[in-house]
Formats: sequence, C-alpha cells, structure tokens
Amino acid sequence: MLKLADRIASTRMEVRCFDDAAQENSISDFYSRILSKAQVRSIMYVAIRVGDEVTAAFALSTTRAIRHWSESDIALAKAVAESNRHRDSPGRALSKRRSVLRKENYWSTV
Repeated sequence: MLKLADRIASTRMEVRCFDDAAQENSISDFYSRILSKAQVRSIMYVAIRVGDEVTAAFALSTTRAIRHWSESDIALAKAVAESNRHRDSPGRALSKRRSVLRKENYWSTV
C-alpha cells in the first residue's frame, strides 16, 4: 500500500477533501481499516512539500458531523502546508549550520 504522502503526490494535488469519508470509493479500504474506527465523518488531506517533493501530509477531520470543506478551510490548510515548502530538509539544514559554524571556527570536526 502506498504511503499517504505518495498517494497525494501521485494525484498532483495539494489538497484532497472528502466531505462524507464513509461514502468515498477512493479511500474505502483506508476508511474501513482505520478511519471508521476513529469515527471520522469528513477528512481533508494536505500535502507538505519541501521544494517540489512531497515529504509528508497532514489531515484535518471531523467526527461529530459531515462537513463540507469551505474554500477558506482549504486556503488555511494550504497556507499551513506552504509555510514549510521552502524549508530545507533536516539533514540539509544541519549541514548548512555546520558549514557556517566551520567558517566561524566554532565547529572543528564533522
């Protein structure tokens, strides 16, 4: 089974919204195995990208009632995901910090 981030990346979409998750055929297996146990009614998946690569995803869900995800809900979720888009991966960020510290003679070894 593909990881959630891979499934979102393969659709080339930033956000996938399911107002009535129980009735959505494209996630029926995932719903029956996982979401139904948490009593999820509606769910939105949002891709998190670093550069052009989807590195993760997060989800927003409701359990009390079915929710029609509004344009403002989607815009807020995209803004949260976009805030990470241009950040470096943890390994690259550490490498950059080490490089700066070496230049300042604070880091003597790798």
